[in-house]
Amino acid sequence: MLLVSLLLCGGTFTSARPPDKPLIEAHYVMGTIFQITLYTSNREAGQRAMRAAFEEIRRIDAMMSNYKPESELSRMNRTAWERPFHASDELYAIIRESISYAELTDGAFDVTVAPLLKLWGFYKHKGHFPTTRELERVRARVGYALLILDDEKKTISFAKPGVEVDLGGIAKGYAIDRAVKILRRYGITSALLSAGESTIYALGAPPGKAFWSVSLRDPKHPQKMMAVLRLRDQSVSTSGRYEKFFRLNGKVYGHIFDPRTGRPVQGIYSVTVVAPRAIQSDALSTSVFVLGFERGITLLDRLDDVVGLIVGEGNDGEAY
Repeated sequence: MLLVSLLLCGGTFTSARPPDKPLIEAHYVMGTIFQITLYTSNREAGQRAMRAAFEEIRRIDAMMSNYKPESELSRMNRTAWERPFHASDELYAIIRESISYAELTDGAFDVTVAPLLKLWGFYKHKGHFPTTRELERVRARVGYALLILDDEKKTISFAKPGVEVDLGGIAKGYAIDRAVKILRRYGITSALLSAGESTIYALGAPPGKAFWSVSLRDPKHPQKMMAVLRLRDQSVSTSGRYEKFFRLNGKVYGHIFDPRTGRPVQGIYSVTVVAPRAIQSDALSTSVFVLGFERGITLLDRLDDVVGLIVGEGNDGEAY
């Protein structure tokens, strides 16, 4: 759970002019609130940059949403079993990068989890505990090895009927990275972009400051603050069991699944990852959540410029 704090920005530089008043705008996209805070001496140019950035986020949503029937992703999910789907260069690249994260994490990150999310009732926001038979049947349709990509023809095929891709673990991070690119193209050098409370990118720093400060709340005690992150040209993402869940017989089942077992991950409460790109922090926070403490830490140690924080649960339910 991330909390942006403009008042905690530190590392002050001397400056001949006072900090500009930021432009702030927020819109509901991809099922969450995207917000952009930017500083510029030319407010008219800043407003143009803001509009362009949000147009880009909406464009990506229109392409990658599995809730919009006519999105490119939805069309692929409907037809890629029957015949190779000719994907746009952009969607193809995202699917290819998703597979690279699946390979990096030994399948802990897997965009073919859509059938599991449906089975457990998360698409309809109504929890369902599946039978062993139901789970076995659906698990047969999950696994990144079921995606067949032709790099030359840019086609994507499914190896079995019923395979379905959900880019929810990577699309918001990608949208933020694209919006950052748009802002830079418009000459913006100081901005903070957020997708709900799950992913934030810090572009440059506020005027007169060395970095942006982002407060990290204790996920089990939101009124408490665990840490303050100092970010500059970096992204931070948090994946948590508290984001989407249902209760059954006193037990909490979250929306983050281990694709290899078909079951919601237990024992981890939240994972926060800082990385150079938002798509990285987005995918890796989910991956580490699934991998757990030991394997998650091993993965983070292998990656350059990436750090993380894992919050688990003890027998008393306290975070540690």
